[in-house]
Amino acid sequence: MSTSSENFMCYVFHVEPSAGPMAKTIEAACKLRYQKVLDAHASGRAPSNGKGWSDSLWNAIGSVRDRFSTSLR
Repeated sequence: MSTSSENFMCYVFHVEPSAGPMAKTIEAACKLRYQKVLDAHASGRAPSNGKGWSDSLWNAIGSVRDRFSTSLR
């Protein structure tokens, strides 16, 4: 992800023994958010929670990260 003209950020997840469940959770969160964006644009109004899609995506990723970090403890 590009943050400015010469800065880039990369988030890396390492999950053992398999990252499959985490990948499926992230995929489901992205699909849900995308559907909400489509629904909001179809009705011609902003999302009902007042957040943009990027904020919601970061919240979903944070939620997934928190869920997996607590399950590893």
